[in-house]
Amino acid sequence: MSLAELVFGDADRFEFIRYMIVHRLRSFPEKYFSDMTNFEDYCNNMAAYSKPASMKELQVAADIFFAVIECYSINDPIEPANIIWPLRLSSKLIDQPNYLRLWTHGTHCIALRNTNSPQPLIQNIFEEKDAL
Repeated sequence: MSLAELVFGDADRFEFIRYMIVHRLRSFPEKYFSDMTNFEDYCNNMAAYSKPASMKELQVAADIFFAVIECYSINDPIEPANIIWPLRLSSKLIDQPNYLRLWTHGTHCIALRNTNSPQPLIQNIFEEKDAL
């Protein structure tokens, strides 16, 4: 839900985010899994809405949204506990990276929004076309 809030500006779109993550996992298993024995079970469990995302899913999200994901702990809100870079880097990302910042408490994430930019990271161009 936190990723949906950051990316789309709407936490209710979390099912779509989860679908995107599971789809990428299934499309590129060699990038995210060294042990393929439980791969299908892992993807099926991740597709269920009650399973919280792990660092693996956050890596997938960084790759999908081409953004750096910073995870801050409730114990230290100043320095990120984890910084996840997309597996592919470009000079644009290095010079002007997009950041998705999450505050984590156990397996629960809270979205940290940039108050200077209330716009979501991704705009849905299909809704804009339909409005015309």
